[in-house]
Amino acid sequence: MVLVPFQCQGNITLIQKITFHLRLPKMSCPVFNLNPQLCCMIQGIFSTPMKVILSFSGMIGYINNMALKLIIFDLDGTLVDSSIDICHAINYALEGMNVPPITVRETIAIIGEGITRLFEKIIEIHNIPADKEFLIKRFLDHYAAHLVDNTTVYPGVEDALKSLNGYRKAVISNKREDFSERVLELLGMRKYFDLVVGSDTTAERKPSPVPIQYVLSRFETRPEEAIIVGDSNYDIDAGNAAGITTIAVTYGYRPLNLLKRADYIIDTMPEVLRIVEELSPANRR
Repeated sequence: MVLVPFQCQGNITLIQKITFHLRLPKMSCPVFNLNPQLCCMIQGIFSTPMKVILSFSGMIGYINNMALKLIIFDLDGTLVDSSIDICHAINYALEGMNVPPITVRETIAIIGEGITRLFEKIIEIHNIPADKEFLIKRFLDHYAAHLVDNTTVYPGVEDALKSLNGYRKAVISNKREDFSERVLELLGMRKYFDLVVGSDTTAERKPSPVPIQYVLSRFETRPEEAIIVGDSNYDIDAGNAAGITTIAVTYGYRPLNLLKRADYIIDTMPEVLRIVEELSPANRR
């Protein structure tokens, strides 16, 4: 029997409060074996203090045995700002197409789903009568030669990664794996990660949960033992679908209104350290 006091405010449901407080994996009411009336109460939104008694066989032992083991990061917009170099490669690919140069702001608005989807959007927006594969090849040729000309690591990222050396760490990017590996290597960041997964590593890319499931399998880690940190709805949706805790950063490429499905929202990478400490009292490898 576990007694859980909560003060619920705003639009946070009590079931979310229970999940965060107990550090449980994302789950639905039936897992707790609650009666129907209490299940309905939990799904509601409350503004007054209340106490809920949860009865679940083995709950305490299960909670005590859980610990965060794996931290997954998105790359572009989370660890590094690569928007200028991507913008330059796009404009190189579009030379001779009678299209106005794409700005960095426009680039940020359309990237995040992989190179194929990027040029599908560009062709549609600008009504370009060009073969998609031709444009992609031109983009890749230029980008491969200028991967980090203007790409920078976001403030606080490297210090945060150093502080997380007790955990397994992986990158899941919708950038191709070889480019992701090279960007991290050229910026001196590859040493912080045990695994790098790109858009072509698995059969599907974010927002599909498949890349996350692949990483969990590689490290023999349960969903409740992992978190993902990203700047876009693709990261959050992938994490939610995989059943892991999600953390959104506000300094990246997506507006705040697209990040509200995240379990946590932070403004700087060092804030991850506080959340990690809350989720796991001891570092494990």
